[in-house]
Amino acid sequence: ANFNTPPFIRKNMQLIRFIHTIQENNAHKPAKVGQFNGLAKFIRNKSPNKELKDIDYTFIKWLENELISTNLSQNTKFIYWNRFKEVLSEAYNYDYTAKDLSKLIGSLSMEEISKTYIDSQNVSILFDYTPPLEGKMLEKFILLRDMAKISLYTGMRFGDIQKLNFDTDI
Repeated sequence: ANFNTPPFIRKNMQLIRFIHTIQENNAHKPAKVGQFNGLAKFIRNKSPNKELKDIDYTFIKWLENELISTNLSQNTKFIYWNRFKEVLSEAYNYDYTAKDLSKLIGSLSMEEISKTYIDSQNVSILFDYTPPLEGKMLEKFILLRDMAKISLYTGMRFGDIQKLNFDTDI
């Protein structure tokens, strides 16, 4: 994909279609592709037919409020917000919009999250517990419990632990 779109199409380009164009241009960066895809899905669910020419400060504030109030992780909200800024900047750079609307966007303002930490006594209770399971279910529970231990003591994400080979890596 490229940004060499005829002016008559450029004038009426939908936001979702433009996000997918940027996504295709970042195909060599799988993480970014996933982030743009997530942003496109989020916007499609909220405002599916929005055209680039119709994006203004009101829409930007609306999207910010939608992101803040939705049930996504803070990290995902910040990623979508930053990708949206990137979309607006690219739209301006390639003459899809008359103004650089990315300049209107500041940081996503969110409340501080309070974190609760588990103490060593509760860790012992958690890891010493074995439920009344048998066979494969018990094996799965023990594997998950061991993965939780590794995560707790190393800070590794569950997905990274899943990729480990327990015979050679641990």
